[in-house]
Amino acid sequence: MNEYNKTDIRRLLDLYYEGKSSASDEAALRDYFARPDTDPELDDDKMFFNALAGDDNSTKVPADFEERLSHAIDSWQESEQKAKTTRRRFKFISLRPAIGIAASIAVLFAIGAMLLDNRTQTGEPADTFTDPMEAYAETQRVLTLFAKTIDKSMQGIETADRSQDKALRLAFEQLNKI
Repeated sequence: MNEYNKTDIRRLLDLYYEGKSSASDEAALRDYFARPDTDPELDDDKMFFNALAGDDNSTKVPADFEERLSHAIDSWQESEQKAKTTRRRFKFISLRPAIGIAASIAVLFAIGAMLLDNRTQTGEPADTFTDPMEAYAETQRVLTLFAKTIDKSMQGIETADRSQDKALRLAFEQLNKI
């Protein structure tokens, strides 16, 4: 097929685009599109065929492209290394246990102040129990209740600390990814 007409070229292009062209059909298309005097209506097909066939000479890779790319990657890596070493590591100190203890002490002082105020008003201490064993049992019951309440609040504080630590760890992991 030395002399090509537009109908034959269109038929060969259809076969090529459908994936049904033979090696000789593709060679004929390469020969046709390599010529400078192709049909102007087929310029889009010529550009597309040459790009698909790998014959497109419009894209040239510079000779030093690999070296420049390698240098750019190395500089990015160096800047990441510097950023990692210069990042400040914040250590968050959990104040919740200290706040819980301080609140417990404040409650004890408030109770003590109320008892002291009550004592100074009457002039002498007022006993609520006449039997010492009954007073002892009631004191134990109140102190046990108080201890359970403090334990429960400490468990809540520990749970909150674990949640806070987990949230901070996740936040720092996300920030480190950025």
